[in-house]
Amino acid sequence: MNLNIILVPVDFSPVTPAIYETAAALATRMKAAVLVLHVCEKEAEYQQITSPAGNTADKAPTGSDVSGHLNEAFAFFKGQGLTVDTTIRSGEIVSTILAEADRRGAGLIVMASHGHGALYSLLVGSTTEGVIRNSKVPVMIVPSKPAAH
Repeated sequence: MNLNIILVPVDFSPVTPAIYETAAALATRMKAAVLVLHVCEKEAEYQQITSPAGNTADKAPTGSDVSGHLNEAFAFFKGQGLTVDTTIRSGEIVSTILAEADRRGAGLIVMASHGHGALYSLLVGSTTEGVIRNSKVPVMIVPSKPAAH
């Protein structure tokens, strides 16, 4: 575990900017690098957005909508004066997030809770819940809805 790396898995939902803000604030305080991860469940989608060499880990990717979103993330974190890396992986979302955290030695995962509700989580499952239950490192959850006062 390396407290100098914060893994930020994103699906580019409306809560994504809040995740970036939270991760940037933590990375600044911790003097940590940020790794923004997008996971494609379908191999065909992954093939469409990765570079011909299949390696996007060393640069901000270019090309598709996903790559455009990752370019925006890259620019945001760079603009905050942080070290940032972006990557796209293919596979089952929870296990891929956890594998990437292990592979990169992340010390913290910052991700969203979409707040679908108990019935949805019971029937479909929750990515956030799966990561929390199986992560070897702390997971910070950014709520999708602001707290009521």
